[in-house]
Amino acid sequence: MKNASEALLEVRGLCVEYGSIRIVENVDLSLRAGERYALVGESGAGKSATARALIRLDGRARVSGSVRFDGVELMELSERQMATHRGNGVGVVLQDPLSALNPVMTIGEQITEPLRIRGVSRDVADKKAIALLDELGVANARQRLTSYPHEFSGGMRQRVAIAMALIAEPKFLIADEPTTALDSQAQDRVLTALDLVARERGLAVLIITHDLGVVAGFAERVGIMYAGRKIEEGPTARVLRAPAHPYTWALIGAVPRLGPVAARLPSIAGEPPSPARRPSGCSFYPRCKVAQAVCREVEPHLAPFSDEGWRVSCHIAAELAAGDAS
Repeated sequence: MKNASEALLEVRGLCVEYGSIRIVENVDLSLRAGERYALVGESGAGKSATARALIRLDGRARVSGSVRFDGVELMELSERQMATHRGNGVGVVLQDPLSALNPVMTIGEQITEPLRIRGVSRDVADKKAIALLDELGVANARQRLTSYPHEFSGGMRQRVAIAMALIAEPKFLIADEPTTALDSQAQDRVLTALDLVARERGLAVLIITHDLGVVAGFAERVGIMYAGRKIEEGPTARVLRAPAHPYTWALIGAVPRLGPVAARLPSIAGEPPSPARRPSGCSFYPRCKVAQAVCREVEPHLAPFSDEGWRVSCHIAAELAAGDAS
């Protein structure tokens, strides 16, 4: 039995390449059983590529590094062995539930399929599916098993996708932008349902998102990605309240606020660099308002910034925190 402080997932030096282009660069990640962790960044930051690489979901990618899950090194497994881990140990929820669901199969058939292919009887599988849909807040779950995806709203389809990921009782769930296509009310209901189920089952959850509101309401720890690298990581409340990296500051500053309508929505000047043409030094240097000469010349690395596992990849983070950087 694992110690509560022992990592369920331990990732070291994860790199992802497509052809000659490196999309993800030396990412480390650690999750305990029951922990909820958010990976955040702009589109193209490498968040989803990182998540897929953890379970070798994209056959086109060349993945290197170490990924230990529940004591097993996943990078050393055959594809057949890996498929077993995807089905049993790890569940995956994709960002578009409509494309993840088969339009000509009933909801019940799709949710119970992972159990049926393992020899579980239809009656037992249906009972588990009904109980899980009830947990996720789907009304009339027994009757809805015979419905088709087009008969569900976006929020309900996402709950079905979550049920499909959880039916085999995994220890770890990857949720890739699970609320992107939903309105704010549906988003809140889906996250509340996922939070409840995760707590009841002691489920570790890695949520991929660009929505800081989702991060604040769901995750205990957060990792910020930029240009394929993790540039800040720490307790969610502390990082969002007083971030240490200029990019995290800029990301939070770009969130629209309630109040008088501004002439322009807040934004971060410039664009992230192409993975094929990363600048020398810090990748955020060309867009950073407080960059110094060292930022252009020397690549920073994640280093402890404070207690509680807070780390930052910035040459001048300590000066910024002290108010000394110009």
